[in-house]
Amino acid sequence: MAEAGPWDRLGPEVAKLRNDIAAAEVIGALRDDGIRSILLKGPSVARWLYRDDEQRIYGDIDLLVSPSEFDRAEELLARLGFEHADLETTRPGRESHHEIWKRSLDGAQVELHRTVLGIGVPDHVFWDEIAAETEMLPLGVGEEASDAEVPAEHARAMLVGLHAAQHGPIPTPLNDLERALAQLPLSTWERAGALAGRLRAGGSLRSGLCLLPEGRAVAEELALEGEAPIEARIRADDAPRTAIGWEHLSRMPGVRGKVRYLARELVPTPEVMRLTDPAASRGRMGLTVAYLRRPVVLVAHAPKGFRAWRRAARTTDEQH
Repeated sequence: MAEAGPWDRLGPEVAKLRNDIAAAEVIGALRDDGIRSILLKGPSVARWLYRDDEQRIYGDIDLLVSPSEFDRAEELLARLGFEHADLETTRPGRESHHEIWKRSLDGAQVELHRTVLGIGVPDHVFWDEIAAETEMLPLGVGEEASDAEVPAEHARAMLVGLHAAQHGPIPTPLNDLERALAQLPLSTWERAGALAGRLRAGGSLRSGLCLLPEGRAVAEELALEGEAPIEARIRADDAPRTAIGWEHLSRMPGVRGKVRYLARELVPTPEVMRLTDPAASRGRMGLTVAYLRRPVVLVAHAPKGFRAWRRAARTTDEQH
């Protein structure tokens, strides 16, 4: 979630308009520079699954670009006044699927994606599959208006399921999934399942769908293949975040790797602190308070997280 900026203080609808205008600006600039981009979430979900009188908040702009154009896209964001967020982390896989760029002028935040979590194929394969079939969505107002490419409906359905698997039973992804299951015919989910199969994301999609009873029925109809990542099973259990930490620690090679991981988790970068602790966004004093209480919070939740991680790990062992 993006850090609160001056636009956000004016209300959710104004913040959404800010994001739409910024998205149109960035997408138009990328297009002018010969770089194709695809809008993954935000307005592409809000206008698809929610009525005009219903609210679906989004705090950033999720853009997918081809791996071959990724460096050029980052250079363009820098020219538009965005700064790269320093989110150095030792968490396996977390640092590779996207980069975060922020602009202090208007509080806009872009998540520039190479892929999304839950995908099991190389980035260029994911791009080729998503870019093969898209739709157009008008964004922005006035001179900044621009049409954005969004994934085809079946691809959006798959992404909604993967987003739910990534975050577990928290309101916004679960609400999106519930609406998609209620509104889309089985034929769309069948295409979503076939796409997930080609992307080696069947297990992750099944994990997301099974967060809801009606989704479990769809998952059974689709007969999705593949093992759900242990992180998805942990989140489905509504476990504390330390459960994911235990899994990442177990995957770190050697004593040095584990020590480095623990050190980075105890004292992450200020950008990570601002994303994970609201107090860290309240000036220098707030950041200091967040750093002081982080070890206490991690230690307090570590035992419960360990038990949740072991439950998920045992499920993996039983499946093998």
